[in-house]
Amino acid sequence: MREIPHYGQLYNTCGLSSLLMIANPENSNLQYLLDEICEYLGVSTTFNRALNWQLACGYLLLKMSFSRILGYQLRKNFGTIYDNYKILLENQIRQKIQYHKDRENKKTVSNLNTFLEHRIIRKKTLRLFMDDMKTNLELKLLAFLFGGKFIKNNDSNDGTGCHIFKKNNKKTRKRLMEMIDDGLMLGLFNHWMAVRNLEKNDQSQHVITINDPLRNRESILLSEIDENHRFYHYRFDLNLQKKMDRKIRRACNLRKYPKIP
Repeated sequence: MREIPHYGQLYNTCGLSSLLMIANPENSNLQYLLDEICEYLGVSTTFNRALNWQLACGYLLLKMSFSRILGYQLRKNFGTIYDNYKILLENQIRQKIQYHKDRENKKTVSNLNTFLEHRIIRKKTLRLFMDDMKTNLELKLLAFLFGGKFIKNNDSNDGTGCHIFKKNNKKTRKRLMEMIDDGLMLGLFNHWMAVRNLEKNDQSQHVITINDPLRNRESILLSEIDENHRFYHYRFDLNLQKKMDRKIRRACNLRKYPKIP
């Protein structure tokens, strides 16, 4: 069984927390990259380490929208999906600008405009961006920066590439175990969680154990999952992670080499 850590979350950062759990930064140089981004942002002591990393994730999502280095890699691998993200992000920022204009929050409007016009990410802009729950599209792009490739289900009916399991049988259990070993997130209504394991409880029922950013470990009976339980499968590649580590360092003007642990 592939062990994953349990992290909490900030407001609406369940997706970032869950992605970090399945990426397991503590098992690779990704932890040092995230630490350095936090240091660069001046948030190394704001929360605990895992929560600070979520701020670093938010920064990368903003940075990737205008970085030529990151944009080239993302467009190469995602095509128009990346361009759609940029459009959606700009609309999202413009909506925030209008919201704060209506309330005469001039400083906030100035910070948001600075991002749109000059591509400068201020802390206030980052915090406002963090308040929005991240979509499957944003998480797929971010996972790629961490060496994670989204494994699309071509039979998905909603266009997201997620997996939906309606039968509790041997085939389902085998497929779930394969995906958990790679990296599996669960989207349930307006919440993201990381899937930890598939096991039997004391009544010999198959249960999916979940690392929930809002709580601790939860269990869901396999027989009770339905079309509302949407599973997103990722496979992490160490070589891709090393490659993207270099790209991110260049894009963010970080140290050339990771810190010595």
